[in-house]
Amino acid sequence: MAFDRDARNDSSYRPTEFKNVASVPAIDAAKFISDFWSFFEPWPPNFGVADKYLLRTLLHESFYAVRNLRVQDDLATFRAQVLPTIAAVQPTSMSEQEWTDFLCNVDQAPLIQLAGEKSELLDARNHMQMISRAALLLRVATGASDALFHSARLTKTTLQFWTDRFGPRRGFWPKGSRPDSMLDLWIDVRNALTSLKGWCDSTADPDLYALRHDQAIPVQTLCECERVALWGIAQ
Repeated sequence: MAFDRDARNDSSYRPTEFKNVASVPAIDAAKFISDFWSFFEPWPPNFGVADKYLLRTLLHESFYAVRNLRVQDDLATFRAQVLPTIAAVQPTSMSEQEWTDFLCNVDQAPLIQLAGEKSELLDARNHMQMISRAALLLRVATGASDALFHSARLTKTTLQFWTDRFGPRRGFWPKGSRPDSMLDLWIDVRNALTSLKGWCDSTADPDLYALRHDQAIPVQTLCECERVALWGIAQ
């Protein structure tokens, strides 16, 4: 955290542009944006995708802490531990076989992988690493807030006084037309991601100007991270 704080201060207050700072190619920037939002897709509510990957990371790191072996080095033992756990918990959204295959998969979510990297300030990926770490911390903070509401026996409708003003101020819905479910805010994100993916697949060697010019509306939607907070604690 101290490293990220210093890096943010240097970026904000030091003349870094005079140092020939490397930039991320437009395609890499678009992929990072897509990976970010795909990670926070709220199915099942409210952080279904993110929490699955975080659970897998936790189990893999716990296995390493106990055995000093990575899962890929002793997959049979890890699978043998996962099977009775899944049978006992009986998680929803996927079958037992699907959960087993997912938890035994050693591929890391791009956002978690970036969060674990720490490059120098002038590295082209430094800001993506910092954003990834901040996003994971915000997921934890959102979960803590949700738990606090639950322990205080407050329902999500308690926040309606806030959401009814917050949404229209951000332009998420017209005044007086609050959506029935905050999960509906994902629809705009899903459409923007579809447009962005189509652009990436069909555009040869694009630059950042082309990204901003050709995908102005989708990129604007994908800058609205407050949506995540709304389906995270106000759903």
